This record gives sequence, C-alpha cells and structure tokens, in this order.
Amino acid sequence: MRRFPRLRASHGPGLLVLLGLLGTLRAAPEAAVAAPGKGHVLVVLGTQADGGRLEAAARGAFVATRAAAGKGFFEDGLQVEQIDDGGNEAGLKKALKAVKKAKPIGVVACPTGDMAPFYWKAAKSVRVPWFVATGMAPDEVQNPGNVCIVGPTPVAQGIRAADAMIAPLSGRRVAVVHEPTALGRVLAAAFTRNLSERVALAGVREWDPEDDATDVIGALKGYEPDWVYVAMTGVWAQRFAAALKSTSWTHPCLFCDGSRDESVLEAGGAMLAKSVFLDGPDPELMGRVGEDLVMALERLDGPIETVAIRAYEGARRIVQATAKADSTKLKKVWAALAPGEASNGALGPLHFELHGGIRFFPLTYWKIERGRFEMWPIGLLPVEGCGPPLGFRAVKPAAVNERRGKIGYVTYGDGKTRTIEQDMLEIGLSTGGKHPELDAFVRGEILARAIRIAHRLFRREADGTPIPGHSWGMSFTTTKPDDDVPRSKVWLAIVAGDDEAAGGRVIGSGMVAVYSTFLKRTMYITRKLEPPISDADKHLILGDYRWGMDRANNRRADEIRCLIDGFASAVGLTLSHEFGHLCGCGHDTEHPTSIMNVVAGAGASWEEAVWIPSHQRNVTTALGIEGLRR
Repeated sequence: MRRFPRLRASHGPGLLVLLGLLGTLRAAPEAAVAAPGKGHVLVVLGTQADGGRLEAAARGAFVATRAAAGKGFFEDGLQVEQIDDGGNEAGLKKALKAVKKAKPIGVVACPTGDMAPFYWKAAKSVRVPWFVATGMAPDEVQNPGNVCIVGPTPVAQGIRAADAMIAPLSGRRVAVVHEPTALGRVLAAAFTRNLSERVALAGVREWDPEDDATDVIGALKGYEPDWVYVAMTGVWAQRFAAALKSTSWTHPCLFCDGSRDESVLEAGGAMLAKSVFLDGPDPELMGRVGEDLVMALERLDGPIETVAIRAYEGARRIVQATAKADSTKLKKVWAALAPGEASNGALGPLHFELHGGIRFFPLTYWKIERGRFEMWPIGLLPVEGCGPPLGFRAVKPAAVNERRGKIGYVTYGDGKTRTIEQDMLEIGLSTGGKHPELDAFVRGEILARAIRIAHRLFRREADGTPIPGHSWGMSFTTTKPDDDVPRSKVWLAIVAGDDEAAGGRVIGSGMVAVYSTFLKRTMYITRKLEPPISDADKHLILGDYRWGMDRANNRRADEIRCLIDGFASAVGLTLSHEFGHLCGCGHDTEHPTSIMNVVAGAGASWEEAVWIPSHQRNVTTALGIEGLRR
C-alpha cells in the first residue's frame, strides 16, 4: 500500500516531490505533490504558518484525488500542489503566479482571518472552481461566481454559539476572546449581539499579537465568567489553548467552528477537559462517503481534522465535476457541480447558495473524552429541529439600508381584533392570565422565532444581518417604527383572527393578516400541550433552570419549545408568503415547496421553502438587494 506521510512545512510557494515506491515526500522550494502522475493539478492554497491547517487540507485533498488519478479524464495523472500564500496580500500575489503556472482544475483555499478580500480577487483572476475550507463570510458582490465555502457563515456560527449559552451550556455570565483579525471581530460581534438577555456579557478581549498569554488569561479571569467564547482559529486557537495550559486554567470554553484540531488539543492538554467545540458532524455518521474518508485519513497516519474534512469535500466535488464535464472549462465544470442542488458528501447533504455559502450548515457540539474529540451524544442535547432554546435573543428595532427596502412591523394587534391569548390557551401555551409573565414570554417567543425564519426566507442571516449582494431589503421587528420613518417604508403584519380558507391575506396597502386562529385550528389544536403550561413550568420558561440538570425537566422544556417553535414556523412562513404578495408574487404550482404554492406547499417546513425564479425577480424589483453598487 502506498503511504502518504504528513507534509512538512515549507516557506513560500513550494512543491513536495514524490520520491520512491513508498511515496516518501520531501520539502523542496518549488512545489507540492501529494499524488502520483504528471497530468492534471489540484491546488491547495493557504498559509503555511497557520498551525498545520494547510498541510491538513492537502491531506484531505489527496484522499479525494487518489481514487480518480490514472482513470478516465485523469488517465494521465492527478496531482495535489500545496502553495503557501505567506499570510499576506503580497505573499498571495506571489503564490498566484505559481497557481496560474500549475493550470489547476480547481483550488481548495484556506485563507486566514484577514485574507478574505484578497481571496475574492484571486478567484476572479484564476477562473476555476474554488472551494474554501476555512472560515470566510459569503459575499455575492465579491464572489465572481466560482467560489463555494464549505462551512457555516461567521454570523450564523456566532448566533449558534450565543444560543448555546442558554442550552446546552447553561451559561449565565460569559467573556469573549477573539483573534485580532476581521474574522475574529465578526465572530465576536455576532456572538455578543445575539446573546440572550439572560446571559451577562462580562467582557471582550482581542488578543493583540504583542500580548503576553498570562495577561490575556489574567484579563479573562478578571471578568469572572462561567464560560469563555473563543473566537479563534488556526494558530490563534493553538496559542489560546497553550495559554490555558501554561497558566493551569481549566475553565469551560466554547471554541468557534474550525478549532477542533489535534494541534489545539495537544497545545491545551488536560486544560481543555471542560471545553466544548462547535464543528460539523462526525463524517463516520454521514454515510459511506464520510466513512471512507475517515478510514483513508487514518491510513495516512494523519488526524481527522476539520480542515482536512472540508478540503476533502471541496476537492471531491471539483474532481467529480471535472470528470463528469469531461472538460476543465469553468462553465462546463460549474454546470456539472450544480452547487445549488443538495448532494450528499462527507458532511451530509450540502446546498450552496448563490453567494457561495451553505444554506444550512449542520453545526453540532464536540467534547473531549479520554483524550480525544467526541461528538456530544444527541440524546443529551436539546431536540434538534425545534429552533433556538427558550429565551434566546429578543428582537431589536429593524433598519434597512437598501433604498427600496422595507421594515416589516409584526404585531398581535389590539382590541377586538386580537386573538392570540385565546389561541394560545386552546393549545396549552397559556395560563389564561393566571401567570401573566409566562403568557407574555410565550407570545414574545413566537414572534421572535417567526421573525428569525422570515429573515432567513428573505435571504438574511437569522438575526437580520444582510449578506452583501444576496439579501433582499426586508427586515422585521416587533418594535413599532418611529414616526420619522416614512410610512411607505413600513409593511404591517397583524398576527390575529381567523379565515374560512386561508392562513393569511393581504388586507390593505402594505398590510397583511396572518390568521393565528386559522393556524391553531387547522394545524396545532391536535398537538395541544398536555398538561398546559403552569406555574410548575416557570423555572423552565423564565430561565431559572439550567439545561442538563434533570432529564424530566429537559424533556418538558423540549415539549414546550417544540410546540412554540412549530407555531412560530407557521407564522413565519405565512408572513413571508403574504409579504411575497406585496412584492407582486402570485400563487403558483411550479415548485412543490414554493413559498407561494398554497396547494403542494401547505404543511411544508420553512427550511424547504423556496422562491421560484420569477418570484425572485419580483421580490428583487420590490425590495432591492443589499450591498449592490448602483
């Protein structure tokens, strides 16, 4: 069996030349071959001095290319060339010369935290498929149409980390430490602005390159947090882990996505025993593709690292699409890639959006057990598919920057039109006024969840953050806009009332109704919570209970959350449908899960909902797109 030892670090663009029958690799100044043959080349591009992530990506890419080399389109061979970008703009420009010289079929990219703007430009100059295996924010303005990002968006993972502080981590006072890069700042900002009001933010510390590890850990200790959110990747994550070890601080830390790395574990050792790592799922649980990848990496004597998995996924897709297209022309290969269609891989089915990011990246939690990373057992986590934990971040006033954009003001109405109290009582989500605080919480939770969903359906992040060049100018709030906001900028949605045949209707210029009684009567009356919420649930609903303390309480909390989230999902999807009408979209039967399909689309989950092409054009005309130059 041919062996593939770990790649050694090299300085500057380099080539590791294949020597001998056993495939021994030796560093040399000019290149990096990780597979036999003299034919086609797949480039792995990143920073050598980033804690070994470039080498890990090369291992993953090698596994993806090995099966194809010497067969079919690649009968003349397929090589993996590893190129160092130097970690700066000048180094990347130099590296791009080597990339162009290699004439690759594609590029697996591993940019560090400040390199994203330069990588977007690089992708424009090398017109082949690019798959990014490290953290980078999607941007449809910058994306030249040939870049896919294998991972969660920084904002999405910041939101997930903030939610995690409520459950399953049960944090109540948190500090943040982040790398001194654009990526670190985006992660920290997304986390802090989405923290629940139940979680106190004790302090935020940026790790300056000149900072001493002892000073950073001392500052974090001074905040007296029960959890620390670590927005650090690559070499920065290694430095933080080493700082924990050097100061003997065994403290609960939540590491951001991309930090589940053997080098981090080695640097921190036993000091990471209480820490949790956000990451994708275990490939071995994702089917045959993932199982084969893990076995292949183990045969190479390399660790099963996040960047290796994602580099493999990108390289695998490039190789398969090139072979299918029987061409290296970008247009043909991209058509064969079909990134907009969900397809199974090492991380399960992934669906890439036009901006390059993945629509729903499957983030989960990892812990350290017996000195190795283990995925947190699903049975010990809050039930998936029921939205964020109870008490997540409240909705803030909305703002729209797009000149054609609108603010969606969502309310239950008042007076005789208001029905939400009776609706909730009939499905067990109200105490009937016996405990007003509980009832108010449930009502607020439903609208907050509905708004998260509506934001996603209008192509924004869940907290309303726009994705440049992709998000429509539509944001939502439960706060009545100030009087100085032009009436033409505000669309009103009243969640109340009933109808004989519809869950919602347009009821006036810029006004819609979402019939909460209809949704209750036709979808949720049979799912009534038994027993209904009461004073006995106060500790679960208002935040006194900490997840994981008792299985019976965990189960009851999940029952309440899932019913609230289900009702909120119906509100959010109906709200988006009615606002679609305000954008000029009519009903259709073109797609079974079209947002505007009231026949086949009825009962579909919001995650499956799509806007058909003609409706996308209508919404764009009505609302504009955030971040486009005019």
